[in-house]
Amino acid sequence: MAKAGAKNRVIANAKRVKLLKLIILTANVLHVTLKLILFRQSRTLQSWLGFGLTSLIYVVCYSGIASMAEPTYGANGELLDGGSDLNMGGLCTYYHDLIYLAAIVQIGTIFSSRFWMAFLVVPLYAAYQLWVNIVKPYFLAPRPQSVAQEETPAEKKKREKLERKQNRVRYR
Repeated sequence: MAKAGAKNRVIANAKRVKLLKLIILTANVLHVTLKLILFRQSRTLQSWLGFGLTSLIYVVCYSGIASMAEPTYGANGELLDGGSDLNMGGLCTYYHDLIYLAAIVQIGTIFSSRFWMAFLVVPLYAAYQLWVNIVKPYFLAPRPQSVAQEETPAEKKKREKLERKQNRVRYR
């Protein structure tokens, strides 16, 4: 049986999914009516490919978010789990960002075809995250020096004395 938090999460997730659906629908309607129907001279292969790209982004990201937000119900219809919290970080945040970026680009391309360049932010950000989280910490981290190289003769003598003391047999 679900608690009040899970019920509140179901309501919040439904509102968020509805908002995303509205954003996607608004951007698509504006783009199709203004760019592809009214301004026929600006209809090019690039605009159709861009529309297909943004539609693909919408489908992938929206279906991912909708599956995360889907609640789980028991056999008798009672709420077992309210679905994932859509405010959590990670992949859900990236999905939201891609939907917002695609909507902005889609609306912006009505006015200028150069708005497609805004999609370059995605691979640049991915390269930045790859550098910061994988390449730099693992491949460019300073190598630890061995203990023997760092010790002074006094420290070595003290360490050996401590080791001998620990290895003695103790009688109680």
